[in-house]
Amino acid sequence: FNKILIRYKDQGVLADNLESYRNGRRVLAVLAENKRKIKGIIHDESTTGKTVFMQPEETLALDSEFFELQNEERREIRKILKDLCSLLQEHRSTLISNLEVITTFDIIQAKALQGLALGIESAAKCVDRPVFDWHRAFHPLLLLKHKNNREAVIPFNLRLDDQQRIVVISGPNAGGKTITLKTVGLLCLMHQAGLLTPVDDHSTMGVFDQILTDIGDQQSIEHDLSTYTSHLQNMKVFTEEANHRTLFLIDEFGAGTEPTIGAAIAESILYRMHHLKARGVITTHYGNLKIMASKTNGIENASMAFDKEALAPTFQLDIGSPGSSFAFEMAQRSGLHEKIVHHARRKIGKKEGRLDFLLTSLQKEKNELEKKLQEVEDQEKKLQKLLQNYERMSLELEVRRKKLKLDEKQLELQRQSRANKDLEKAIREIRENQNLEKAKELAISLKSKKNELRESAESIHQEIEQKSRTVHTSKPFEVGDFVRMKIGGVSGAIQSIQKNKVTVLAGNMTLNVKLKDLEHAREPIDIQQQRSVNTHTQILQDVHHRIDVRGLRKEEAMVRLEQFVDRALVAGLAQIEIIHGKGNGVLKTLVTDILKTYSVSFDLRHPPHERGGDGVTLVTLE
Repeated sequence: FNKILIRYKDQGVLADNLESYRNGRRVLAVLAENKRKIKGIIHDESTTGKTVFMQPEETLALDSEFFELQNEERREIRKILKDLCSLLQEHRSTLISNLEVITTFDIIQAKALQGLALGIESAAKCVDRPVFDWHRAFHPLLLLKHKNNREAVIPFNLRLDDQQRIVVISGPNAGGKTITLKTVGLLCLMHQAGLLTPVDDHSTMGVFDQILTDIGDQQSIEHDLSTYTSHLQNMKVFTEEANHRTLFLIDEFGAGTEPTIGAAIAESILYRMHHLKARGVITTHYGNLKIMASKTNGIENASMAFDKEALAPTFQLDIGSPGSSFAFEMAQRSGLHEKIVHHARRKIGKKEGRLDFLLTSLQKEKNELEKKLQEVEDQEKKLQKLLQNYERMSLELEVRRKKLKLDEKQLELQRQSRANKDLEKAIREIRENQNLEKAKELAISLKSKKNELRESAESIHQEIEQKSRTVHTSKPFEVGDFVRMKIGGVSGAIQSIQKNKVTVLAGNMTLNVKLKDLEHAREPIDIQQQRSVNTHTQILQDVHHRIDVRGLRKEEAMVRLEQFVDRALVAGLAQIEIIHGKGNGVLKTLVTDILKTYSVSFDLRHPPHERGGDGVTLVTLE
């Protein structure tokens, strides 16, 4: 082909000395007036018609052979691919499964690479409610644009929750309102798509059921829509579909029509969205929306900061105060003639010019009031805590006082127990002197005194138990709280709570109880002082559960039995055994009579015949 090109070039019939391609064929660019000088096929011509593209006759056979070879190659490739597919057919399900896994890994890797590109070290905390609380949030595209200089991108903090559902952003033009609005929508969509978002790791993010946006100019000649009409159509959808799980974003709310009417309609729409409990962020220049935000709970003002000295926006979002449009300052900065700006200032008047100042002052006072209210709430919480501590300390002091009285009674009982030995000695002496009447008087006096001390100690013990366990509180039950059943008085700790049922661990038992059947209680206070424990243990360490009074005279048996029962009660024995023999039944009757004199309940029974039968009484101490 090159030889042909050179030959026709030398003849001067070509329009271009370079070969061209048309319809996959190598052609010559021939001047239209010379096309009959070359034998071949015309495949195309130039737009002007001055040049035709011809395939020389000499190359027709070669091109035909070339195309035939190409077709054979394609057929062979298709055959090879078909054979390979047949071999892979039996592994089809495995390959499809692997493709899904590889696709998943590819998506995960792409998300990770995107996070690395944005410099994100950890993800924000996810919550199951349609809310968010962002700290140092960035627009991702701005971060990518300035990835070598992150300081050039200004972050912002923003929160939308039940207390702050809607934020109204105002401020200067070109101050960053729309960028902030778009950042909110973009970060929410990134989070719901499973992408890492450029916010501080202390931030929290939820999921919205729907995100409604009205940003930019949607005018359409095709659909006969003006700018404002398109906005109104969007607002119709917003007010009909929004709910408490909706996020709506509106840029330049109410703009595009006569300002007074547009502001009124915008305020009505904002009221409707607030009534629907939807979350949202809007940008505006309307003063009535700023006033509404300052007076309505759940709607918060915000502004884009402006440097009055440099006459330039700082792109920082300030939550809690409305912003001025700074239209005069921006006009002055843009180079508009000073006389025009001055004339405009005079036209607007002092009343309108002070609106932003009054709004700012009102918002400042509102913020200070909220701060004071928060301080009052904190002080009330501290006072409540002090009162609870005082009540607890007062109760503890009362318990300690009762414990001291109980210790005194116990010590007196212990001294009385130590005196029993002296009493036994005295009884033996009296018995030897046959003075039975005096022995009876001593025994009755001792028994009366012991019963009085025992009843006093038990009364104090029960009072301490009641004071140490009773809790008067209205706080809800929580896992770990110590509670008592209203019926039965069983106490224990809450292990779990499921709706209206509670699992309580009482000793070694696990009980399922209804919430209404429980009351708060305190954990039992150890009312036994170390001093009395040591003394008491020393006295009772030799207490046995069995006594044998066979062969004793009635008076001596009475003293021994009372002393034995007293020690068993103080030692806390569950069961005692009294061996009195059968005989004429005097000692058996004496046992019953002595036990009746105690205020404690006893369960009496006799063992089987092989273990003594009627000659032994088994006493269960209740």
